[in-house]
Amino acid sequence: MKQWLSNFGVLNFLVLAGYAIAILEIFVAAGVPGENEAWLWALLFFLWCVAPIAFPLVVLRRSWLVTLIVALIAIYSIYEYTVGMRGPDTTSTSALILLSLPIYQWGVITLLFGIWFLPPVFREIYKEFRKLANNG
Repeated sequence: MKQWLSNFGVLNFLVLAGYAIAILEIFVAAGVPGENEAWLWALLFFLWCVAPIAFPLVVLRRSWLVTLIVALIAIYSIYEYTVGMRGPDTTSTSALILLSLPIYQWGVITLLFGIWFLPPVFREIYKEFRKLANNG
């Protein structure tokens, strides 16, 4: 636990906690479910909404750039959730943003992982190719 909270861990924790609290507040403002089973679905939707932000903050926690990009994604997502759930054009289908926005977040996070991890992989492949070309 101590190592996770060192360096970027505190900032990542603050970004994640702020995002989770904002999403929780949007969920509570949207309505309190009356049935116990509804709370389970609300919890699953909450995890679905928080996971795209939590995943890179936990896995790629050593980079200020990743933290900054994920924080910007989180801020924009909070804005979209707020407009979608409380905006002037709120309809009965507004809650679909809880289902669709995380899909877009996962797409951006996947792109971020690709940018972060693929160049070293390509460099290693290129080195192996050059080594084979020089020996052959």
